[in-house]
Amino acid sequence: MKETLVSLYNVIWMQCSPMMQTKLKAEFTAKNKSIDDKDVTSLFTDIREVSHRFDSTINPYEARK
Repeated sequence: MKETLVSLYNVIWMQCSPMMQTKLKAEFTAKNKSIDDKDVTSLFTDIREVSHRFDSTINPYEARK
């Protein structure tokens, strides 16, 4: 089970863009978590939080192209 969860974590992590990985690393640091924990549930939660966070520096009309 543990090996399967670690494999799942690695697949999900590699599917994230480099920008998303950077944001997730910052999120992990802010929450005093380590990437080495390979916690899939936490990764999904953090991906959802980061992806739903509004970035005021992006023009929404440019992002739709």
